[in-house]
Amino acid sequence: MTMGERIKQLRKEKGMTQTDLAHTLNVTKGTVSTWETNSRVPGFETLNALSDLFERRLDYIMGRSDDATPTTQNEDDLEDLGEDLWDEVEDADLDDFI
Repeated sequence: MTMGERIKQLRKEKGMTQTDLAHTLNVTKGTVSTWETNSRVPGFETLNALSDLFERRLDYIMGRSDDATPTTQNEDDLEDLGEDLWDEVEDADLDDFI
């Protein structure tokens, strides 16, 4: 899937029109249209804004990955991550750090 197709898909999933997305990002509807038709690509700051808005990673928005995992993690995910890291620290050989 191209970046333009992905932006269009995510916009529609949010129930937004091109005008809505343009207003949210402070660009013109025509600009959004050029992204969706792959005539132009958004700049880095705009890609970051799209990532925040759609809660998706940049590589997903750019069409380089099919992993649609949200960028935000819930409290349970963070707890699991902390436990995994703590287990690694407990299992580590201290000589490896000296």
